[in-house]
Amino acid sequence: MTTTASLNVLLEKTSDWDKDERYMATNDLCTALSKDIKIDENMEQRICAAVLKQLDDQSNDVQSVAVKCLAIITKKVQQAQIGDVCKKLISLILEGKDALRDVYSIGLKTLIADVPDSMGALVSDRLTAKLLSGISRQDAEDIQRECLDNMADLLRRFGHLNASAHHEIMSAVVKQLQSDRAVIRKRAAHCLGALVVVSSDALLNSLVQILLEGIEASTSATSQSSRTLIQTIGTISRTVGYRLGRHLERIVPLFLRFCGDPEDENQQNDAANELRESCFPGLESFVLRCPKEVVPFLPDILQVAVGFMKYDPNYSYDSEEEGSDGDKMSVDNDDDNNNNDSDYEGSDYGDEDQGGGSDDDDASWKVRKAAVKVILAVVQARPDLLSDTWNACGLQLVRRFKEREENVRLDIMHCFESLIQASCSSGNGNGTASSSAAAAGAGKKAGAAPSSSSSSSAVIGNKTGRTSLAALLECASNGNNNKVVQAVVKACCDHLAGTNTSAKTKSAVFALLRALVSALNGGLDRFLPKLMPLLEKCLADKNQALKLDALVFLRCLLEHHSPSALQPHLLKPLDAVVVIVQEDWYKVIAEALRVLTAMVPVLRPIDAQSGFFVDNFPAFKPCVQKLFKAVWPRLDALDIDQEIKEGAIIAMGELLSHAGDELSAHVPAVLAVYKKRLENETTRSSTLKAVATLARSSIQLDLSSFFTATASDLAMFLRQASRSLKQLTLQTLEAVVSASATQITTAEAEVILTEAAALISDMDLHLSHLSLQLANAMLTKAPAVAGPAVATHIYPKMLTLARSALMQGQAQLSLIRLFQSVVRANLPSLTYEHVFAQLYSTSSSSGAGAGAGLTKQGLSNLSKCVAGIASSSPTTINQSLQRFTADLNNTSADESQKQLALLCLGELGHQQDLSSIPNLQNILLQSFESPLEDTKLAAAYALGHIAVGNTAQFLPILLQSSASSKHQYLLLVSLKELVVAFAQQQLDFASHLSAVLPLLLQQCRSEEDSVRAMVAECLGVLTTMLPQQVLPVLLQLNADPADTLARRMIAHALRFSLSRSASSPAALVAITTEMHQFLPLLQDSDLDVKKAALLMVNTAVHHNPSTVEHHLGCAIIPALIVTLQTKEERIVDLGPFKHRVDDYLPLRKIALTCLETLLDESPEKLDLASLVQVIPLVLADKDELKTQAHQILCKLSAHSPTLVAGIVEQLIAPLTKTIGKKPAAKDPSAAAASGVSAPTGPEADRALDLVKSALRAVLAVNAIDDIANINRKWAEFADKVKKDEFTAEIVRALENEKAFEGNY
Repeated sequence: MTTTASLNVLLEKTSDWDKDERYMATNDLCTALSKDIKIDENMEQRICAAVLKQLDDQSNDVQSVAVKCLAIITKKVQQAQIGDVCKKLISLILEGKDALRDVYSIGLKTLIADVPDSMGALVSDRLTAKLLSGISRQDAEDIQRECLDNMADLLRRFGHLNASAHHEIMSAVVKQLQSDRAVIRKRAAHCLGALVVVSSDALLNSLVQILLEGIEASTSATSQSSRTLIQTIGTISRTVGYRLGRHLERIVPLFLRFCGDPEDENQQNDAANELRESCFPGLESFVLRCPKEVVPFLPDILQVAVGFMKYDPNYSYDSEEEGSDGDKMSVDNDDDNNNNDSDYEGSDYGDEDQGGGSDDDDASWKVRKAAVKVILAVVQARPDLLSDTWNACGLQLVRRFKEREENVRLDIMHCFESLIQASCSSGNGNGTASSSAAAAGAGKKAGAAPSSSSSSSAVIGNKTGRTSLAALLECASNGNNNKVVQAVVKACCDHLAGTNTSAKTKSAVFALLRALVSALNGGLDRFLPKLMPLLEKCLADKNQALKLDALVFLRCLLEHHSPSALQPHLLKPLDAVVVIVQEDWYKVIAEALRVLTAMVPVLRPIDAQSGFFVDNFPAFKPCVQKLFKAVWPRLDALDIDQEIKEGAIIAMGELLSHAGDELSAHVPAVLAVYKKRLENETTRSSTLKAVATLARSSIQLDLSSFFTATASDLAMFLRQASRSLKQLTLQTLEAVVSASATQITTAEAEVILTEAAALISDMDLHLSHLSLQLANAMLTKAPAVAGPAVATHIYPKMLTLARSALMQGQAQLSLIRLFQSVVRANLPSLTYEHVFAQLYSTSSSSGAGAGAGLTKQGLSNLSKCVAGIASSSPTTINQSLQRFTADLNNTSADESQKQLALLCLGELGHQQDLSSIPNLQNILLQSFESPLEDTKLAAAYALGHIAVGNTAQFLPILLQSSASSKHQYLLLVSLKELVVAFAQQQLDFASHLSAVLPLLLQQCRSEEDSVRAMVAECLGVLTTMLPQQVLPVLLQLNADPADTLARRMIAHALRFSLSRSASSPAALVAITTEMHQFLPLLQDSDLDVKKAALLMVNTAVHHNPSTVEHHLGCAIIPALIVTLQTKEERIVDLGPFKHRVDDYLPLRKIALTCLETLLDESPEKLDLASLVQVIPLVLADKDELKTQAHQILCKLSAHSPTLVAGIVEQLIAPLTKTIGKKPAAKDPSAAAASGVSAPTGPEADRALDLVKSALRAVLAVNAIDDIANINRKWAEFADKVKKDEFTAEIVRALENEKAFEGNY
């Protein structure tokens, strides 16, 4: 235990004559102070004096431990001692020994870094004036240097506490930019960079004005003063670049001018290069930090960057000219058929010392490296301008792959790879489907006629980014995208063939080629004769990292190219990979096994149409033996890495599924190993995947013995807690059972179906679907064997699911199929009559009918099952129809029973012609008079679906009834069901359009919202089916400015159509072409029309973003911004009180939803710089909008952190207000004592959820790199949130939640 006496002893020893004693005493003092001890004021003074004295010690070791001790003292002593220590240290720096000044400076830096925040004001007051005096001393360079360093640290830590001194600090430091000493100028620039982070906008503007005037007044661009001022602006831009946006009109042209001309020999010197090294980082910072303001200058910036990317005045390249488009860029077709690589043997392309000799003093590579970083910044900051970037830089980057400096070359390749990846991101999804159609629409709007080919070419490549990248490659090569690919492959092959090319460069080549192959989904077929031999050499290289990269690239080639293109070149790479499988490093072994897995379907591909193998590769059989001999030892071994085990299991499964007939003698041994691997939890999942692959093979391997040996184990897997294991097990069992060679016994069926039945529940529909699918496979395969188990364990669960309101999708389809299989199996206890009776006539509990107590959706689901078994044969159809009509004619029947009968009629009528049923029309129309709304809707559903079975007879009846009946809404529901059924089955509705359209147009102006909604949905579906006929009608309706109801209906109709157009390319193209005529609805004066238009845009963005992508900047984004900024409040007088209503609140909700959808689907096409400005406003809006606003802020922080950093100070106030809405205290007495009316119950839960949402947004913003230095106020706010008693616990929980999600 440390006592005062022990401290006194240590203090005495700090003055001992022996330096070792002094060192040990100071070190022990440091250790003692680190403990939780209390010392009085007198002891604090003595300790501080002793430690400060040690800073003057002659021993460097004693000085270093004294500095360490000083860091601990600052956290232990009181303010008075901190003030004395500050005074002493700064006086030592200004007046102490010259030889020890650096030690004093380190001590002061330590104090500034470690002193508690509560003492920041004291430290700042004590040091600022003294440091300024030291900075102004022109006669002592070392004093100036240390004072500038410490001033920068002080400003970073406590600069916000001495705002009154900022102007004086700026004036003093700016003067040092004119110093003769480079080190002083550099420290002054860094100090100003720290100052502007905490300074006001006025002071920042003043500083920038001074710097720009100094630059403009400079007589020489390469003078020291000019370079210093440019470096200072670059430093400022890297710290607060977003605040420099207003000055870019002056800054960027100056920077570009000072970069000069790369061809001017007078500027090819070290001074000019040093200036460029300062300019390009500044330009990079402007692009990243001010992406919106820099757009007008991007063409010039790219032009200069590309020019200096090629700037190498001291080196002569022997290859083709920079701008040459001649034959050297092409690949000779004759060479493509030649499998030798003599052209590349001994190539020195990319070698470090070719062309100009070694020049250690040549620093021009730094300029080239900085220029490449500017191009990369443009790619990352403005993905919406990729077309321009490809134009300016695409081929130029490829031609610079020959760069002699490796670190620059790697940056160039990385830049080109990023350009490819950004192009794929911008074209991914459905966004590229109708780009040309949208362009045609834009041209039509401008009065130009679209080309005849625009529509037909618009739908090519709808589901990948290939179309987008191909278009950009054409843009970069004047319409010949093969030119860029040829140039890339040629340059990459040259590097791979280079005798002195480093492994790093070759790895970069493979990464680039992998990105290109993935983006183009192949595209290198004609280059394989050149690539494969070079790839083979890399596979034999001693460098393990290079070998791993080569394997990954080879797997990428195998997965993205056709077998016919790959087979002629596979033999040697296969031998190389087989050798690698026998090596020692687990990573290359595992990757080699994955390569062999991908190689198997290439050696023996499967014909997509017939499902049979295509045996057209002569060397297939020898290759199969090699593969087996390579994989088997790894599969059979136990003491190997987990990754290798999994790779070997999957590889062997793929091999046997394609070549089991050639390896039939080895199949039992492999299955025996698989059985053992199933017993191991770590290899269980991969083994299940491999067994499923074997079972699905067209070779039809006999897995009966394996199934018999493992059935009980597989059944037990269904009891495990892991949901993924249950899924894999069910899928594997279904595949094994479905295999034609598999034999099933009663015992196996019993044990498996018993466990599968436990998973059948509407709480997990996917597991239910898999379990039902398994039961169906077993019952279909062996009805006599599996029937009893199905009847006992599965059937009761089926009856429960049939009545569930949650059933949908694949689970429902699997349930209906299993009911049909049960009926077809004709089991003794489950005949058709028995099953129909239980589904239709037996109540679940009360005996009041099958529909008693069921929800509307439950009845609908039950009707699908009843109709499914009723349609088994003509006899069952007739029996069931008689029962349904009898119930409908029975006036005493329960209404729920009638609803079920109507729904069943609809389901059957969808599949059969029911016109033979006598008086069916009157039965259905009489049901419209039912007192229950659900019965009416069921009748409407039935009439619509019955009309599908015989449209010619029932559609006229429906239309005639609609013209004269009072039930227009119900008849429109029937019509909607008919039209939707035609669309789903892709039937031709053109012959009926002329009869239906007049009715819809007649009702589109109905005063009833429900009628107009049905009309809108009908027109939307018709637009999907017949766009050329329906869209002109919608355009004609849209032309009437006074018809508000019609315009609202049009927007809803387009919304329904756009949600379905993914399966109708023609409708997608047509809507895209005419979209510009519907978007003015966003500006409509009627709020309901505007709301409908916003919903339409949101649907378009979510389902088919290509339809609106060309209108985002000119129409949609401005409309969203205006909507989010608009409030339209009115006072409603309710008698005793008045209520304020904001009519624009629903519109702002939809606009915010649309904005979030745009961020999810097409963030690269948005002007985020404009959108981000409305975020503070939305954060301060109603609570109903805040949660979604917080989510958008989180996404923006991840996608565009620079833009969020620009508005971070505006976020503090609304977030503070939201976080301050604390729910009620757990202790009621505490809440009462506070005197605050806090929310309780559900309201308290909502308030807590809102606080959590706001805190997630705070954490997301706080994760932005260097945000604490960018804005000190935000740093203080975030720190306060984390320390607050109420929010600290929530923040910790959210951080743990985020860490958990990151791990999974």
